[in-house]
Amino acid sequence: MVTSSLTRRGLLAGGAALGLAACARPSSATAASVETGGPVVFRGATVLPMTGDAVWEATDVLVRDGVVAEIGRGLGGGTEIDASGAILMPGMVDVHRHCWQAPFAGLGADWDFAAFTQVTQGGIVPRYRPEDFHAAALLSHLDALDAGVTTVVDYNHGLVEPADAEASLRAATESGARVRYAWGHAAMQANDPARSWYTAVEPLLARRTDLVDVALALDWSSDPALPERAAWEFAARENLQVTAHSGLYGRGTDAFIDALRNTGRLRSGTLYVHAGAFGDSSYRAIRDSGGAMAICTESEFTFGQGRPATKQVARYGIGAGLGSDTVVYESADLLTAMRSTLNADRLRANTEAQQANAPLPAPQLTAAQVLEWGTVGGARALGLADRIGTVEVGKRADLVLLRPRSPLGGLALANHPAAAVVLHASRADVDTVLVDGRIVKRDGTLVADLAAAQRAATDTRAHVLADLDLAAARRGRT
Repeated sequence: MVTSSLTRRGLLAGGAALGLAACARPSSATAASVETGGPVVFRGATVLPMTGDAVWEATDVLVRDGVVAEIGRGLGGGTEIDASGAILMPGMVDVHRHCWQAPFAGLGADWDFAAFTQVTQGGIVPRYRPEDFHAAALLSHLDALDAGVTTVVDYNHGLVEPADAEASLRAATESGARVRYAWGHAAMQANDPARSWYTAVEPLLARRTDLVDVALALDWSSDPALPERAAWEFAARENLQVTAHSGLYGRGTDAFIDALRNTGRLRSGTLYVHAGAFGDSSYRAIRDSGGAMAICTESEFTFGQGRPATKQVARYGIGAGLGSDTVVYESADLLTAMRSTLNADRLRANTEAQQANAPLPAPQLTAAQVLEWGTVGGARALGLADRIGTVEVGKRADLVLLRPRSPLGGLALANHPAAAVVLHASRADVDTVLVDGRIVKRDGTLVADLAAAQRAATDTRAHVLADLDLAAARRGRT
């Protein structure tokens, strides 16, 4: 493979900073030891570390004790995985996914937003039991891992009782994924308006682990008094991230940001989901307060929630990550989300030029930038960039090996590694996935009992559809 000058600079700079190791023989550790967190060496990969523009070719990466231990050539000390002709990169970070909807993948392919709300909140939620939340969350997390997504924000706004959340949190732990479980409120608040619903998350705080954390999901409000002010204060007191649907066309626009500002609730680390229909002052407030945005392009296209906020993120210098939102009408695949986001931004720029009868602009959003949003950008949005999001010595080993399987994949890798991921890769190329140094997918197959998870989710689907008309649901009716 020809090494470009940029690639040589990246490799040499990486070697100087991280220390290229001397040759050593690989250990005889078994695959089973790797799956339980034993050492592993990725041999001869094209590494996209997501540290600037660096690309390291024919490079080894040693994982030991859950972290990236060494980066160089001729490394030993672990079970070898042949990574020649493949891309090694950080695990992808999905900053917005409704895991509880997994058993109904594809059901809402032709819905509008009103139908989505009617069927999910009005039809599915009242029929869900704790075991259904568990089944849905487990399958959703495994689906994410299968696609190379190692970190997920599970925005669960279908909760009715605390047992539902406990079941979802247990599934997150069982999956082996890195999860930020965002406790939602829509159904619970409707069932018991007098209850301080957000305090029900308190018992879960003691169950947090190194991989599974807790957040609050608080949606928009146009009321200047911010009715959920106490919940925002609770989140600040407990140091919980808040993630909020907001800045949608016709809903949750500038009045919401004004309410947060006027009540002193503009917090660093708040994650604003969609956020494509705010005005200038709101974007400045998000930036200045240290907030970040979750771009969910497929959802924003389908439901007309506003254009993906790629232009605003660039204009105002706001941190951003990518979200898959819901499998009910989306792919739930960040590789697809990256491609959709890149194309959306270029369509917007070209359309604006055409409407102004102006020359078509050169692309501003690059494949590398979109890949950054899907990895380290998402990690920054979650306050985890000191632990994940890049391939660096000392970082937790959340890694994905993409092995191009299409006839053009190898050529794309040689021509433009970032484009090989964003424009040409699919989940079929996801060969190996590590979370915290533990292999969760190897040789294209999940380590977990996927069949059992699929059976449980199928049982949930059957339970819900026992008294819900499938044909009507497909039309967006209950």
